[in-house]
Amino acid sequence: MGSCSSLIRPSPQTKLSKSIYTYPRVCTVKIKCKEDTINSPDTPFNFILTDPIHLRSENILMDNLEIIASQCILPGIDPRGEYFKKCQDSCLILSNSNSMFIALFDGHGSEGNSVVDFCSLYAEKIYLSNWKSPFPDPEQFLKELTENCDRDLTKSDSKIEASYSGTTAIFMLIFESWVYTASVGDSRGILATTSSLPPIVPFVPRIDNEVISQLKLSRTIQIDGSLRFLQLTKDQKPEDPEEFKRIIDYGGRVKRLLDEDGNKIGPYRIWETDANAPGLTMTRSIGDTEAKNLGVISTPIITKHHINLKEDLFIVVASDGIWHCMDNEDVINFIDYYRPISCKEIIKHKDSEVSTSNSCIAQLICEEARVRWLSIVELDDVMIDDISCVVLEFPYRKRKNYVKAVTNPNRVETVERRITNMLPEEKAKYLKSPTIKQTRMSDPRRGSHIIEFPDIPV
Repeated sequence: MGSCSSLIRPSPQTKLSKSIYTYPRVCTVKIKCKEDTINSPDTPFNFILTDPIHLRSENILMDNLEIIASQCILPGIDPRGEYFKKCQDSCLILSNSNSMFIALFDGHGSEGNSVVDFCSLYAEKIYLSNWKSPFPDPEQFLKELTENCDRDLTKSDSKIEASYSGTTAIFMLIFESWVYTASVGDSRGILATTSSLPPIVPFVPRIDNEVISQLKLSRTIQIDGSLRFLQLTKDQKPEDPEEFKRIIDYGGRVKRLLDEDGNKIGPYRIWETDANAPGLTMTRSIGDTEAKNLGVISTPIITKHHINLKEDLFIVVASDGIWHCMDNEDVINFIDYYRPISCKEIIKHKDSEVSTSNSCIAQLICEEARVRWLSIVELDDVMIDDISCVVLEFPYRKRKNYVKAVTNPNRVETVERRITNMLPEEKAKYLKSPTIKQTRMSDPRRGSHIIEFPDIPV
């Protein structure tokens, strides 16, 4: 691909090719000048991309079914070099002779990494000690795991201050040809399949869909028209009508931040009625004890799907470091296109180019997401988020030639439409949005949480 900077802008197009697919480690980005003048030059920054802090690929045999499981975590980075960004993502895969357990976390807040470490150890302990086959109710097991993890985190003996820190969580259990998924937050799990299956969770459009659409134009790939996705988790965001209602019923506000010019930026956030806190971008999580007073809950949304090996191809579980810049269609088509030639074992290649010859498919999809993040950095001057992904590949089978395909998801009701239906006195209460000056965020366009709370009334 060559350089990682200007070549990934929306124009001209970059057509992805198996023969030249590499990811360099040294990058240059030209961050768009914030001054609205014709002669203001963009500012170039050179930096070295971070290596994975967690990388694993293995073959897992379960009930005579061999699954190729790969996982990767790329820590985020500030291209300007002004902030050190500690990685707050974590993932794990555990298995025995007849079941597999997957967990993925995306922490936020000043104690986010401590919360994630606690949850990872807790989930591992509960699966290894409490999961017994046959278990009477896998869904109940996952529900209790999620809620009890949240409960035990907030006990004093955990020694973790979780008032304004927490994590998303996906807990997935594969057992007797069923995949059970419990989730809180906006990390996501999807299944790639050739079957036309009805959705098992409602579609919730992201506020950054326009960004994703632009990035799709810049990085094209020949895709298999028969490939489809089934979303196994629901993005639990404040703009979702059901989640929005609960937050409002608890007395919270749902608003986006305003920049210096009064323009709305970043995702919808949850605020107290009379204070600019906590600014959380999700409606369910583990931790975030102050947000629990505003309707944020730890009760997971649970789904199940029966695996059909004749049609189901692979499962992807990832943090929003991927979903901020790639949609479901992007992810499944990229993985389907490159997994046959990706490396099935871990080859040490620190500080060298990443390619299909030396990297597993989980690392390749994380690297692709990071390349797309560079375009976001150039336009919005933000930090690159932590990126984590788990890919579970079922036995590979070759299919027909690749052709172009397009999907058009249905629209759903948004927060702004809901507000227009309120009474005037109700509407006034929720129309005020905090400004950047009224909060302290290292990354107001993308960050999941406010990091400081000045005593400024709304």
